[in-house]
Amino acid sequence: MDIFYFSESQRKHYKLSQQGERTFLYWVAVYQTEEGGFFHGRGRDAVASMELGAELMEKMGKEMTEADYIQAMKDYFAIDKKVREQFIATYKL
Repeated sequence: MDIFYFSESQRKHYKLSQQGERTFLYWVAVYQTEEGGFFHGRGRDAVASMELGAELMEKMGKEMTEADYIQAMKDYFAIDKKVREQFIATYKL
């Protein structure tokens, strides 16, 4: 079973997931900076165990729903698409 978290200090939504014998911590971050720019990124980290991942996440953030994580992914892909399209148009790729 996947567990979802949000860290206010990291500004990241997390998904802790066990796949077979391996545990992964997926994350996505989408936010506007104080200077008016924005940051969007996502990644995956390996974690020693589901128990350790849950313990770390409980210290870093608060539990949230899968819908919250999916919304963060939608926001990420919407911005990524705009940036990609602008890059292609600028450099005529």
